Amino acid sequence: MYKIAILGTENSHALNFAKLINGGHPMRNGRGYADFKVVGVYGYDDAANKQIQNEAGVEMIAQNLTDFVGKVDAVMITARHGDNHYSYAKPYLDAGIPMFVDKPITIDEKEAVLLAKTAKEKNIPLCGGSCCALVTSTQQLKNIVASTTAPLGKILGGSVCAPINLRNEYGDFYFYSQHLVQTSMEIFGYDVKRVRAVQREDSVSVMCGYDRYEIANFFGPQTYSAVVYGSKSNLYLPIDIDTDAYAREVEAFADMIRSGRMHQTYEDFIKPVFVLNAIKKSMDTNTETEVGTFTL
Repeated sequence: MYKIAILGTENSHALNFAKLINGGHPMRNGRGYADFKVVGVYGYDDAANKQIQNEAGVEMIAQNLTDFVGKVDAVMITARHGDNHYSYAKPYLDAGIPMFVDKPITIDEKEAVLLAKTAKEKNIPLCGGSCCALVTSTQQLKNIVASTTAPLGKILGGSVCAPINLRNEYGDFYFYSQHLVQTSMEIFGYDVKRVRAVQREDSVSVMCGYDRYEIANFFGPQTYSAVVYGSKSNLYLPIDIDTDAYAREVEAFADMIRSGRMHQTYEDFIKPVFVLNAIKKSMDTNTETEVGTFTL
């Protein structure tokens, strides 16, 4: 039995993940995982802690962040503010414990590198980020773009849109924006070189520059969708996050823990942090901005 702790319970993701693993969530028809159990939670929101304990059968509410070191096989970091993610992860990275890290992976680029570099050196598998990258429509578009016999013809570019929350207590722009950025990168590639962003009152328009095409990202609508433009035809798909997005995240996490293997590289895992920071800089300076580079 793999014992799991969830760190940061003020996020609705924490309750959903606990119920998916322990049982009771409709996305798995109420079935839990026979080989996994969320045994404890840590967070500053007492009401959220107790709700997870009552609804998901979690045994322990920790008083200290490090209470699960040496007692669990993996952790899921679901704190809403990205600035908390590295500090929550560090004691468990030091202990060699695999982990899921929710979006945004971090806000600070240096913390992202420290997280991934430590994990890579210790061979600690990581997963997480945005659930939108795993849903069926995102993966379908990704496969079309990657196909050597693309039915759309030569891929000329594309567009992705998703909601944004620019004013909040969890990092403002950074709180919600990895959903769009990671979806776009999952479809069109993680090798974004430059961005040009324009902010309006309730929206942000971004052109993401690759060596082979330009991709338009639009933050603002209360829907998720994507278009791939080809030389022969185009394909539009809504990005359905309601059907089973949480379940796909948990399944990816469970597969990683069982196998010890990541489904992406450490570099791709933290690349959205650098794209988000480039977008924010472009918004603030009204200039095209190069996406930062790093070495692990």
